[in-house]
Amino acid sequence: MKRFLQLFCLSLLPIIAQAEPFAGDGEFRDTSATHRQHKNLLGKYNGKQGLTNFGVTGNYRGMVYYRNMDELFDGTYSQEKMLLSTNDGGRQSQLELDVVARPTSTTSFRTDFYLYSPMRGAGYNENETGLQMGVNLDGQMNYDNAKISFRLGGLQYTRLSKLTLWASENEGESLFERNTWDYFQTAAQNYESYYAQGTIIRDFRWGNQFCQGLVASIYDLPWGLESRVIYAKTPNNGGQSSYLDTIPNISYGGFIHKKFGQNYFGVNTFNSVSYDSVVNGNCIGYNIATVDFSLDFLSDFNVKGEFGYGRYVDGETLEKSFGEAMDVVFLSRQKLIGSPLKLHVYRLSPSFINLDAGFNTYLKSTAGYNGEGGSSYPVGANMSDVDYINGNRQGLDLRAEMNFSGLKVNLATGFSEEIDHQSTSVSFGHRINGIMFARVFAYQNYMGPYSALTTNYRSYYETNPLDTTAITSKIRFAVTEWNLKYKFNIANRPFYIFYLGSYSSCQDQLAVLPVLKMEKSYMRVQYHELETYYKLSEKMAVDAYFGLENMKGSYGYTYAQNGAAPVLEFGKAIGLGLDFVLAPLTNLYVRTRWFDFEDKHNDMSHYRGFEGSLELKAFF
Repeated sequence: MKRFLQLFCLSLLPIIAQAEPFAGDGEFRDTSATHRQHKNLLGKYNGKQGLTNFGVTGNYRGMVYYRNMDELFDGTYSQEKMLLSTNDGGRQSQLELDVVARPTSTTSFRTDFYLYSPMRGAGYNENETGLQMGVNLDGQMNYDNAKISFRLGGLQYTRLSKLTLWASENEGESLFERNTWDYFQTAAQNYESYYAQGTIIRDFRWGNQFCQGLVASIYDLPWGLESRVIYAKTPNNGGQSSYLDTIPNISYGGFIHKKFGQNYFGVNTFNSVSYDSVVNGNCIGYNIATVDFSLDFLSDFNVKGEFGYGRYVDGETLEKSFGEAMDVVFLSRQKLIGSPLKLHVYRLSPSFINLDAGFNTYLKSTAGYNGEGGSSYPVGANMSDVDYINGNRQGLDLRAEMNFSGLKVNLATGFSEEIDHQSTSVSFGHRINGIMFARVFAYQNYMGPYSALTTNYRSYYETNPLDTTAITSKIRFAVTEWNLKYKFNIANRPFYIFYLGSYSSCQDQLAVLPVLKMEKSYMRVQYHELETYYKLSEKMAVDAYFGLENMKGSYGYTYAQNGAAPVLEFGKAIGLGLDFVLAPLTNLYVRTRWFDFEDKHNDMSHYRGFEGSLELKAFF
């Protein structure tokens, strides 16, 4: 120990002797010459030189927004009416540092630091500070017949399969609101990508669930084999806030794939063990096994799907239930209609439970899960978008994309029905002001004047009770979506117009298209979003947005939360924005939004106001 202290003090002498004062703060910092001498001195004692292939990369996402609400329900939530904050409601890291090194030609490692320190605004006694879920350690080893990689630690993103571990992927998405998973592009380039390719270019987080623990992969094996194993906390049993408690929740699973060129066949398993908040904890969990595949044939067609079986253990009764699931997509790229055509067929039995998959699990009630995942899923008869599947549901979706002289049209329709009639309520999302509202009340259940609202990640939904004496048979659902994109030039600069619209209904009869008549439907929901983008220069684009949503319940079938007339809701938003390129790999986004919402049959359900935001996104 004495020898160690002597060496430690000796190593500090060059720093103390050659340090220079830093103007303004009276402290000392290391000069470059001192750093080199210090490094050489360390090399003298450990007998080796330091790593030469060593660097730091990362990204910064700083966001600040100001919100002022003229109205907010009945005044109970006055603390949130005016707010200056940096808390985006999604627990996204503000600064990510990746320390990367390659000790040899066949090995490498990386350590990630996710920093999260939001200011929540006035009225809060505490603000979250420090590292978000700690630190990650990545490693990779390359061999002639295999490559092995692993990641151990805090915030990381991964997936197995759609019915096991996956995050939902919505094809119809507004570009006006900034998304953390958007891939970095210069001003207006993301709008050109959306117009040309029909989708938004996203980073590695898209479709992946976040977790905390160990994820290991082995690939480039002989015979086309690859595998992945996960042992971690996932969203439903702790997720990003798992460090706040010591409940021994855990998820584990993996897959093995056999690849045939672009095709593959695989087996997957995923298992979750959680405990509720009761003393000594009631066990809640599920075990799932599936097979999945992807097959190209006849040079144009593809069929991709997954079949699974699962067991669920109820935490209160410890009763076990078993259920099956199916999700299959048929794709024709060109031959059938001269453009892409996709047919989607699915079936999820009521007892196929998974709160970490790419679908909405049906639960009769919130099962007492810990963390940010389980209790934030819509329950009951959920009126969702095309391609978004729900538990206790079977259905079919059809999507086609066409081009008419530069007007690109994406049309989709879907219909489905309950497998067992168990719903006593109907739930639907509020898309137009969902992101703004989720920032106000992040991850809250049964809130609002009549406890009808629940917020989840960047959105919120509403639940209304059904008249079970009038609805005695299975509930059926129908939805249509339209996505129109057009581009032309003004002063030799591109101008983009995008429209996103949808209409959905639920009723007692199976219908290919939504039912428009009130007396023949239980609930009708529609959304309309019109966006324009103009590239003013190589480094600047101007944006505009208009959104409208309308929810109508039917007399005799649904109730309002106050027991009076059914809902008659209107939500509106008008937005303006600017995109700036400040430097290579550095963008600044300005967004303003005026929003308004009211239920004409419910005096307590209304809000109105303004929100402005600045986001600086930089990669280095």
